[in-house]
Parts: sequence; structure tokens; C-alpha cells
Amino acid sequence: MKNRLIVLITALAILLLGVPSFSVPVSAAPGSYVIKQGDTLYSIARTLGVQLQALRDSNGIADPSKIRAGQVLTVPGSGQVAQAPVQASSAAPGSYVVRQGDTLYSIARSLGVQLQVLRDSNGIADPSKIRAGQVLTVPGSGQATPVATTTAAQVATPAATATVAPAAVQSVITPPGIYRAKSPEYGMNIFIMGSPATTGRDLGKLTAAGFTWQKTLFQWRQIEGAGKGQFNWAESDRVVAASNAAGVKIIARLDFQPNWSRADCANGQPATYNQAPPDNYNDYADFVNAFVNRYKTGSPYGRVQAIEIWNEPNLAREWGGQTPNAGQYVQLLKVAYAAAKRADPNVTVITAGLSPTETWNSDATPD
Repeated sequence: MKNRLIVLITALAILLLGVPSFSVPVSAAPGSYVIKQGDTLYSIARTLGVQLQALRDSNGIADPSKIRAGQVLTVPGSGQVAQAPVQASSAAPGSYVVRQGDTLYSIARSLGVQLQVLRDSNGIADPSKIRAGQVLTVPGSGQATPVATTTAAQVATPAATATVAPAAVQSVITPPGIYRAKSPEYGMNIFIMGSPATTGRDLGKLTAAGFTWQKTLFQWRQIEGAGKGQFNWAESDRVVAASNAAGVKIIARLDFQPNWSRADCANGQPATYNQAPPDNYNDYADFVNAFVNRYKTGSPYGRVQAIEIWNEPNLAREWGGQTPNAGQYVQLLKVAYAAAKRADPNVTVITAGLSPTETWNSDATPD
């Protein structure tokens, strides 16, 4: 399994887990959108706050998978005369009250701000779910927002419109540097560690397919196998640098214990189990801390955006031959999470993927 590329199309719908944020390119004509590398028709529809089918119909797209970078799309409704968003008289300076028929895309264009900046300033994960009466903060504004005048060519009126449902306004604060995933985002599980000759090819295929995440197994024993605190970062540095250069975010799966971490491997004896938790969970936590610290936000060695703590602990073969024990795994997760966050508060920590199983015995526990 290590020596072949496994392409598992995985919908990462956990914490992470859509496509990176997109904003309408400055060079795009009013009412149009220029496709960028990594876009999918679904992500574009969500970004613009329009119905996917309406976007397909407006552009005669029979197969959504065959769009290409540089292609210019017509935004549905961009040829219609749209009413200019007008602030309610009760709106505070630097704010905007959503009106019936508004879309986040039309509001952003009329206010002259970037769509993504408007989303981030208001903690909006899904642009299609704004509501009439909702109060938005206008980014970078320290004064009342002027009323924008629009023409038919300036504002798109997507199919998904705001509905009248006044609701309390909540303030969403995101700590600087933390990645807020847009759901869904897509990634592939690839094996490029130890394969420098094919790394570029595999990352190229991933990005060509429109995926923006990759998950790679970084074996603990390969990095810290010589002894506790003795690290060999050469290969992991290469993989992280290559992924960063390709614009691909990384989920690092961290498992496969080194022999020194277990008593049953003492004195150079071969490991009883290929995959087993360490005798001292803090040894693993120390490794996680060192790994995240090396690839933290702003590191000269590159960045790893997310880590996965172990793999399939509901299988005995992944848990040292022991009957799977959720309590034991949670203890490992607890110390590893704390260690990771000490190194980089911005890193995303993901629980181990569980294996689907139809049995419940000493070998496997249902996920």
C-alpha cells in the first residue's frame, strides 16, 4: 500500500474538511466570473450565492467536471435590473442591513468590497443563507456606508435570495491565522513520502482535478526512529515544501510507533505489532509537538495546516493487537491535542479515521 498511489476521493466534511475561498477577479467583466485553478462549478455557485443548476443553465454546461481555468462564466441574473441595496435608517455607521432580494455577491459589489472579505468580516460560511433584516459589518468602514447606485451590468441577482426572517445578530470572532474551512472541501489521500520522482506528478494530478488538500502519512518511526529526540526531517521537509509550492494544503497523518517507544521492542527486538500505541502516551505527544512546531504557521520549513491523530484505532491490528478501546484512544488524543496547540494554536487537529466494520469483537469495534 505504501508503494502505490492510492487516490481516495474524500469529502472532508469535518472541521475542515468547498474549496479555498474565492473572490470575483478584478479583471472579470460585470456580471461574469473567470474560473481559476482549483475551482469547481459547485464551489463557484456557493461563492456567488447562486443555484448550481442556474449557473449550469446560464452557461450551457452539460458536464460540470469539464470547466477549465480561464473560462468566463455568466452569473445568473446579471442581465436583470437589480435594485440597489439601501441601508435601513436604523443601521449603525459602518453596517448594512440586508434587504429582501439581496445576495451577498450583489451587496459586496455595490459596496465596493471583496466578497470574501465581507464573508470573513461577518463569519458567513454559506453566502446563500443571509437573511433579510440581518445586519452586516462593512469591512474597513469607520463611518456610515453610502448608498450605492447600480446599473443592470453591475449587479448580479442570483436565484438564492434572502428571506424575511429577522434574527439576532451574532458576532463571530476568528483568531488570526486559524483556517476556517468552507464545507465541503475536497482532498486526496496520496503517498509521496519516499517518492521524490513522482511527487510532482501526483500533486499535479491532484490540482488538475480541482482538489486543494492532500493527506500524507508521516511515520513517527521514520522521523524519530533513531531514539527519543533524534529527528530526521529531510523527507518530511521535502514533502511539505513540494505541497506548499503546489498550493495544496496538508493533513499529516501521524502514527506508526518507533521501536524505542515500546518495551516489547527493547534491545533491538523486532516490533511485535507494526502499529501500536506507545507505552508512554507522552512520547507520542512530544513527537506531535516537535512536528507541529517545525511546520507551524510562518515556519521557514513550510506549513502543515492539519494533523490526524493516529489511524483506525477501532481495529486491533492498528492498536497493538489489543481489543479496541475508545477510552485509551481519547487519552492519546487528549495529550496529542494539547501538545499540538502548544506548538501552533492555528493548527487543526483531526481525530483518527475509523474503519467501517460489521463485527464487534476483540478484533474490531463498529465505527
